Amino acid sequence: MGYVPEPLENLVYYFQIQLELGSDKQNVSFQVDTGSADFWVPLKTADCVNCEFQSGTFDNATSSTYRTFGAPFSIKYGGNDSAIGEYASDQVTISSGQTINNMTFGAVNSTTRYLAMMGVSFDTEENGIYKNFPSILKYNELIDKTAYSLYLTDNQTQNGEILFGAIDHAKYKGSLETFLVANNRLAIDLDEIVDANGTSHKLNGLSVLLDSGTADIWLPQEMFLEIGNSITGARYDSNTNRFVVDSCSLPSDKSLMFKLGNTTIRVPHSELLLPDCTLGIESSVSLYGINILGVSFLKHSYSVFNLDDKTISIAPVIYTSNSDIRTIE
Repeated sequence: MGYVPEPLENLVYYFQIQLELGSDKQNVSFQVDTGSADFWVPLKTADCVNCEFQSGTFDNATSSTYRTFGAPFSIKYGGNDSAIGEYASDQVTISSGQTINNMTFGAVNSTTRYLAMMGVSFDTEENGIYKNFPSILKYNELIDKTAYSLYLTDNQTQNGEILFGAIDHAKYKGSLETFLVANNRLAIDLDEIVDANGTSHKLNGLSVLLDSGTADIWLPQEMFLEIGNSITGARYDSNTNRFVVDSCSLPSDKSLMFKLGNTTIRVPHSELLLPDCTLGIESSVSLYGINILGVSFLKHSYSVFNLDDKTISIAPVIYTSNSDIRTIE
């Protein structure tokens, strides 16, 4: 066995992977989501509620290997997004040309999300009734461990990469620090945030989900206000409980420093600006108290998610074309 490398297209606020579905190998792009477990695709006939599909749908009618199970599929996300449909199976072809037969997924006929989703968290988190993408790779003996490493670039002209079953040791500084995770959630403890003024904001082991399916950073209300107020150019709007950046510009030479164990990840202020000129730091009060380090953080952390051993390993990222790939055993 070895590993499965897959390029990730950088779309600034999320990263997507392209796969081929069905006997006729239809190209469909999936958002890679460490915050959920399900693998689903909108059908060609699906409704995109208050949205428009951006990365392709799946025409199940043209695939001779498509099968339905007659069992309902549904998933809900934070922020009230959802997808509903039924469970189905078909061929999935990865970038190496290898085909996974009879891959089970959600065939969605109505959703509020505008692209297909590849959830890569623990199987038991959402579904518990089928093997999701990382698990099916191990089941098909393409990888030794149900594990993967995530390399997200900060430059939209460069692809990132997800390595199933391996680590690229050229892509991080120093040593990877490993944390145990609990309750089948890809979450670890955040100890401290140091703002650009050098002020330390202690969090005393706040559990934070490392979530590639979310652009923003979500913190408890009090910490959200402290960090937002520390960022020059950000103005608090009490009506929306958000910070607004009137100039719609933030500097790249000022940063927040996130301390987890003995590891520090630096996130420039410029990475925290959203297209609507608001700050990409939000209060987790509106997300049922779930605290998240999203894509703006993960772009600056080389992250290894080992679902078999229930660990996450992180280190500051190095953006480089060099590689030193070794399998996870």
